[in-house]
Amino acid sequence: MTMQEVLVYQREVKKLRGEQNRLRIISGGVCSGLTNSEYNKVIIRQKSVFRKGKGFASTRLWSYNSNQIKLNK
Repeated sequence: MTMQEVLVYQREVKKLRGEQNRLRIISGGVCSGLTNSEYNKVIIRQKSVFRKGKGFASTRLWSYNSNQIKLNK
């Protein structure tokens, strides 16, 4: 095959592939909905919020009775 023949062949094959894909989409083969079993297998993660613990500054730092704070005398 010469280069020109190869280019013509590639164009024809590309057109045929496009036509086949369009026919599949039109007939509903590719764009059909999910079945019940397929739908139930889908797992969607939702936004999760975790409790933020209070830090040392808001709990033990101002507790004057604690032994953790040592004052320099």
